Amino acid sequence: MYALELGRALQGRRVAPAPGAPLPVPTTLTGLIGARVAAQPARVAFLLAQTVATWRLAVADVDGPALDDALNAELVLVDAGDGPATVRAAHPLLGATAYERLGPKDKREMHARLAAIARDPAERARHMALAATEPSEDIARALDEGAAAAVAAGVPAMAVELARLGLEHGSDGPARLGRLDRLADAQLRAGDSAGAMVTQELAVAATPELVDRARRRVRLAEIATEVTGREGAIAQVRTAAREAGEGGSLTVVAEALLTWAAIDDDISRAAPLSGQALEIMESLSQPDPRVLAGALNQAAAAKFRAGHGLDHQMFRRAIEIERAHPYRRLSDRADAAYAALLKYADELEPAKTMLEELLSEARAAADLSSVAYSLDHLVDVALWQGQTELGRAYAEEHLEIAAHGGLAFQGAQARCNLGFALAFNGELERARDVLIELRDDPASSPWHRHRAEGGLGFVALSGGDAVTAAVHLDNWWAMLGAMHLGEPGYSRSHLDYLCALVGTGRGDDAGVVVETLSAQAERSGRGSAKAVAEIGRALLAADQGRLAEAATAMERPLRWYASSSLYFDHARALLLAGQVHRRAKAKAAAHAFIQQAADAFSSFPAPAWQIRATAELVRVNVRPSASKGLTETEHRVAVLAASGLRNRDVAAQAFMSVKTVEANLGRVYRKLGVRSRAELAALMAARD
Repeated sequence: MYALELGRALQGRRVAPAPGAPLPVPTTLTGLIGARVAAQPARVAFLLAQTVATWRLAVADVDGPALDDALNAELVLVDAGDGPATVRAAHPLLGATAYERLGPKDKREMHARLAAIARDPAERARHMALAATEPSEDIARALDEGAAAAVAAGVPAMAVELARLGLEHGSDGPARLGRLDRLADAQLRAGDSAGAMVTQELAVAATPELVDRARRRVRLAEIATEVTGREGAIAQVRTAAREAGEGGSLTVVAEALLTWAAIDDDISRAAPLSGQALEIMESLSQPDPRVLAGALNQAAAAKFRAGHGLDHQMFRRAIEIERAHPYRRLSDRADAAYAALLKYADELEPAKTMLEELLSEARAAADLSSVAYSLDHLVDVALWQGQTELGRAYAEEHLEIAAHGGLAFQGAQARCNLGFALAFNGELERARDVLIELRDDPASSPWHRHRAEGGLGFVALSGGDAVTAAVHLDNWWAMLGAMHLGEPGYSRSHLDYLCALVGTGRGDDAGVVVETLSAQAERSGRGSAKAVAEIGRALLAADQGRLAEAATAMERPLRWYASSSLYFDHARALLLAGQVHRRAKAKAAAHAFIQQAADAFSSFPAPAWQIRATAELVRVNVRPSASKGLTETEHRVAVLAASGLRNRDVAAQAFMSVKTVEANLGRVYRKLGVRSRAELAALMAARD
């Protein structure tokens, strides 16, 4: 744009600037645009200013000759669209410059004129506020209504502007406190989490009544979890619970306890807090339905995390109450929590359906924190179902949304998700870097450090390094125990840990993990955990030489995975079954299991695990060796291709055409029974 405006300014001047000589025009973009606007007739500049002064400038509401002149000067455009034609600046800087050149009196007159023609009540209130010379409570109330309507319509940025104007025009007192609450909510929805926290802090500080202050402090704690982390937020809810108790409001005490339970990593504390809050609400003759729904939601979630299963009935009750009394952001609602826990409870398909619906709703409402929440859980669903590329796309969008909205907690979640997604997609080195950075970040919570250690264990195991995997997963196991998390579906690195322990000769430690996991699976009814425990027993039996027992033990988990949609873990179970059968000298069965695993990893795709499966196929020694049946030319092409060269590079080194290389590779693949370069590389490496 700078280059175009320089050209436009020089176009009418008969000069030929010498290289290095000053140009006879303004040398900044702002100056160039200012000079261009200043050269226009007053009516054109006034029209141009109106394009940014109002949300929607209809052609029917502007001066016809001024519009013609502005169009001829290429300052504005007319959008016909489906509805009434509208006028907009050819570039936002043109309209902004024209608006800023107006004096305060001219701006007020413009907004007064726009207020008279505005069709939308919220827009009319906005123009009246900008045209007024002194505060007006009537205008403030109209702005309040407009801000609420903007939030409901999914335009939080507009709600922020209206709420700010409402604060400027409204009087002090209870109404002002409500306007601060409204502004904080709009800022949070619009992605300005830090600004929302500052606004809510002002509301808390200005509230004289203990109970009202406690309720606002609870809201401050909810916002703080997104900005400063959980430690500061827990301090706020502790204070809120004390204030509410001193003020005599059991309902607000319950609200504080619920928020505390929601953000505390230690389930041994969170479960009693949520249970206490639910008891308070159930004891009241007329409980606040919104708080009761929150109590049911948190109590069911805490019960699940403690390892006592998913209470569908309790969640359904909470969801029904919230539908009758809606007020929460999407990510705070019971149906959002239920969708996430369905994922952890192995019910991936219903979880996926609900999360996709929640994501669409959050996008429509422009609610960034709720968009981030939905993406966070959809990453896991996609990866666990073997949709590795979709999982990575979700993870990258999650990171972008969290950064844009200043969402600290979701930002840490997004970094962890990206690390896992990169590992699933075979980018092990980059995955390791992302997860180490998260683990070593002083601002990371215990939950995120524990997840990062689990991810680093998976990365190491994906690369075949069981020793390093065991180091990371030892840390993961210790941190998991410190959180007193009883639900095994909530943190799923058990299979990695068992493989690493058995692979490094730590059978006794693996036995402890198996027994702990079995007990948790039995108590929670978690099928995936039971399957992993059974795989662990099979690995231990094989390690101890009881190979027939190990092969039989693999049958039950394989049947369970075949009926689930945990497709990635199913492929891993097939690979492990193949390894067990290979050791038991059952080569045909081993080959069949490993081939299924290789096919699955190839289809996801999961390159690191596909390479591991292909190498295992070679060890089964059912297929022909790499040189059997190959001509000298085919063998030469196979060696070069297996080294990682592209077809044109192979052609250059072998002194043949690319088409000849492709034809030879086709014959190599058929003769050796491989279907990719990764399989070919593994086969050639095994032969060497």
